Amino acid sequence: MMLRVTAAAAALVVALGANGSAAPAKTTSLDVGPAKLYLQSDDSALLAGLELFVGAGLDRESAQQNGLAALAAQTILESPVNGSPLVDAIAARGGSLTYAIGPQYARFYLEAPPVLMGSLAGLFARALSAPAVTGATLDAARAALAARILDDENNPVAVGLAMLRQSYYDGGAGLPTNGTTATLANFGDADVRAFIAAHYRRGGAIVTVVGHVTAPVAGAARAVASALPDGTDESVVTTSRAFAPTPKRIVAQRDIGVPYVMLGFAAPALGDKDFGAMLVLRSLLSDVFDRQSATTLPVYARTVGVIYNYDTKPASLALYINGQQVEPTAGLGSVDEVLKDVAGKALTPALLKRYKAIAHGEWQTESVSLADRAWSISTFVEQGADPDYGQTALAAIDATTAPDVLRVAQAYLRKFTVALIVPRGKSQIN
Repeated sequence: MMLRVTAAAAALVVALGANGSAAPAKTTSLDVGPAKLYLQSDDSALLAGLELFVGAGLDRESAQQNGLAALAAQTILESPVNGSPLVDAIAARGGSLTYAIGPQYARFYLEAPPVLMGSLAGLFARALSAPAVTGATLDAARAALAARILDDENNPVAVGLAMLRQSYYDGGAGLPTNGTTATLANFGDADVRAFIAAHYRRGGAIVTVVGHVTAPVAGAARAVASALPDGTDESVVTTSRAFAPTPKRIVAQRDIGVPYVMLGFAAPALGDKDFGAMLVLRSLLSDVFDRQSATTLPVYARTVGVIYNYDTKPASLALYINGQQVEPTAGLGSVDEVLKDVAGKALTPALLKRYKAIAHGEWQTESVSLADRAWSISTFVEQGADPDYGQTALAAIDATTAPDVLRVAQAYLRKFTVALIVPRGKSQIN
């Protein structure tokens, strides 16, 4: 999942108490046949968000097909409707449409004022039901993906996450998110059509609507679900590799100014009995170096950041050390000491209370925006949990004890992989 730094919001929860905020609106479900449709209405919202999850992620790719999932999704956005690419047509009418490829899903997110959602969702549905897989759309899609790949290559955190994912997951789930410019050049229209036909199916698809949900907005969600062809794709089971007793070190060189270090760990899956304890550990690790900050720090300014990838099963945890804020070797040594400490003795009652409160704040602020709220609901369902699992996770944090934190730290934080992202021309961090 994306890293969301929430120190200030977490501090507010500490001040108010762990249960200081009101529960969100209850999520309701509608019967749309083999697809799943969920609505969470907030009449105070000015916008509505509509999200589609389909099982067309990296795990549907072979090594030779890497980049095909992203190319298929981008091709849908480039498909002409009323004379313009879908993404441009929606923007010109006052909405926005984005997508993201995950290890186990492709996600499309449409946001607009409620009065516009019906017509914009109609454009999206047209492109979904009959994507224009032509030479022109594929050229535009490849160009857009080349820009994405370049952005990721210049982002040390994205590079590190990709390295850790590839070292941890078997099969397609560990492949680069957008492929490479070399692999993208190998795909033709027949490849993209076959991928869409195989994996963009109504069975198993998840449509989530949040924000100001009017009757037309709910109708728009039904239209998007109905745009997918009947059928259900074959299920894929993602497996991961065991960590070695001695940390594995992998190195990548990029055109960056300072080195970054990332550590990758296995982690409890969403819904696991240890999920709440790992949320507390995440808060401890992300807080320990920037504890004195009075305001929320952006990602680039954090000394240490922690990313919990619970949208994938098996789940993983990544911790990065920002070489611009701390000398990487010193930072790695400090992190190692913290890891040994939390796996060596139980937290004191005062520290447990602090980090449970921060975990509350971090978890709640991960669903502040409509896009995040839709992503959370869809992720919960996609991972086999209740759409309102967010409240269950808060209860799991509340129920976490110091022995729980110690046990989970010992089970998950003692074995890891180290990814080094260094400036080009420098092969190691001494």
